Amino acid sequence: MPAFAKNTRREAFVGVVFALSLVIMPWVYELLWYAHPDYFRVQAGVNVLPTELYSIAGEYSAYADGPSLPPMTLQSEQDDAANKILSIYRQFQATSVMLSTKRVELKKRQIGVQEEYKSFEASQWNQYEQFVAKKGLEFQPEIQHLTGAMHLILKQAGVAVPEQLPTGPLAVAYANLNVELARVQFKLTTAELDARVYGMGHLTDFQKLAPQQEYLKHYHEVETLEKEIFALQESTNKFHGQLYDAFVAYRNAALETLGYWDFFYFSVGAATTATFGDIAPNSKVVRILVCLQVFASIAGTGFVMSRLTRDRPTKPPAEKTP
Repeated sequence: MPAFAKNTRREAFVGVVFALSLVIMPWVYELLWYAHPDYFRVQAGVNVLPTELYSIAGEYSAYADGPSLPPMTLQSEQDDAANKILSIYRQFQATSVMLSTKRVELKKRQIGVQEEYKSFEASQWNQYEQFVAKKGLEFQPEIQHLTGAMHLILKQAGVAVPEQLPTGPLAVAYANLNVELARVQFKLTTAELDARVYGMGHLTDFQKLAPQQEYLKHYHEVETLEKEIFALQESTNKFHGQLYDAFVAYRNAALETLGYWDFFYFSVGAATTATFGDIAPNSKVVRILVCLQVFASIAGTGFVMSRLTRDRPTKPPAEKTP
């Protein structure tokens, strides 16, 4: 009897552990359901999308280089929440593909525009300087005339520099010519300054050559492409918000479907190897847990049965009467 009682306590302990597993495992399954509704398949059809889809879309940034969003297809029946998510995601994914394509195109165009800009700038400033110089050409003959006359006076006086001129008519004439030269040079400087101010305010006047027009065309194409990329980035921001709201609605619909007692029902089925059918594993994690629960149930049941059978006290055989 003592051995039988001891083994009975062991079987009781195994039974208690088995009973606790039936109580604890539904809680584990429920936690998994709250974290990942897609880990289970239910006939209601509200959890047909993986929750990782939102994290994939949430991690995508329209402002950083990287691959576009991957496409997604759904084969099973969809409810309204899942359809809305898929609709938004497909628009989001198409926008991200377009954004990636335009980014690649923008980089190529920017490189080309940068190379063209050097010759564009050189041509522009060359025309600008020619324009300024042209404004001073009308004063050059008078300046040359005055300069020549002044050199002639120095030659007539037999000196090399004005400071050596003796006091007299030649010195007076030289001084008058020098005043006139300063007046003309002032006009020249004023004309060139006005030309520079005008030119800086009208640089487009120096961008008329065919190569320059080609550069400007490419530059405006880059600007247009940048605006398109900005608009696509704004669209992705909108899709982020819409996708989040759709997932909240989808998740709420999924979480309202099952509770603790539903998973108790599922756990009993797993522990007894029964197949109830309306709740099924849809993830490797859940499948492993179910397998462990089944193996533990089989092993525990076998242990209890073998102990009960082996250690059960038996009646001595009845003596035969002669």
